[in-house]
Amino acid sequence: PKKLKKKNEYSVQVSPGNTVQVSPHLTLRIALSVHAKAYDPLGFVLPCKMIGSLLLRLSIQVLRKEAQGPVPWDQVVDGDLLRRWSDYFSMLVTLKDVKFPRSFKPANCDPDVEPDLVMFSDGNPDSFGTCAYAVWTLMDGSRQAVLLMSRAKLSTVLQKGEAVRNELSGAVFSCRLKEWILRNSGVKFKQHYAFVDSKIVQAMIQKTSYGYSTFAGLRVGEIQLKSDPRA
Repeated sequence: PKKLKKKNEYSVQVSPGNTVQVSPHLTLRIALSVHAKAYDPLGFVLPCKMIGSLLLRLSIQVLRKEAQGPVPWDQVVDGDLLRRWSDYFSMLVTLKDVKFPRSFKPANCDPDVEPDLVMFSDGNPDSFGTCAYAVWTLMDGSRQAVLLMSRAKLSTVLQKGEAVRNELSGAVFSCRLKEWILRNSGVKFKQHYAFVDSKIVQAMIQKTSYGYSTFAGLRVGEIQLKSDPRA
């Protein structure tokens, strides 16, 4: 991320100007290069970048049908794919206007009250992910949530379309991210709250992991080991 000089803030910038230059034609190689320029290790703009990740996989699948063999990195992208990449590049350019504070601790927080760690996770047929917030108590008694980081992954091609598997994987991601934050943030949290909106996953983690398939059993067991499903 680019640190702003005048304010103690961050933004993600992919181009010095207000445009992304693609010349003479857009190829997969160029598309991936532009996509990778949005360097965002904490996942602040992950909702935008996931659009590019999904679009890249779709583009590879479409172009490989047209040209059998290895990934056609230098094949020209045109038609509807070109339009969708153009829309995505436009979003990347506007990311520079989205500002994030460098410090995740509000200046007017109550020093005597420890923050809470709140996690959200979810999955859909194409991907799964999680995000973490620190919820601080301010001096006036109000609460303020600050985004700490987020993580997401595309589902595997063979398992694409299975939402429940991805929702379960998102819950595992949430547990792993919580462990990483507690170990590396240097902040002592008062309580940990994990939100999963999938009723199926909520029911799965209440039972022992032995009766599930290998895929589900390992993930349910990890969730139960790293969190309290009944909390």
